[in-house]
Amino acid sequence: MHFVLFPKQDIRNIADLTSVDQPYVMGCLALAGDLIRAHKLVNYRLHTNGPGKQHVAYLHFHIVAD
Repeated sequence: MHFVLFPKQDIRNIADLTSVDQPYVMGCLALAGDLIRAHKLVNYRLHTNGPGKQHVAYLHFHIVAD
């Protein structure tokens, strides 16, 4: 199982975060928690990549589960 989550604000990468972005990033993390609980995931990773490792040029999070 693989989910990709994007904040509702255009943020290029995690190094560009400011306090203004906090509600958007926290919204993503809250959604991650909702998905993890809804799908009863136990073996999962939540991660993001830096700009040199991204195919999509915006901050996003991956939930990857077995």
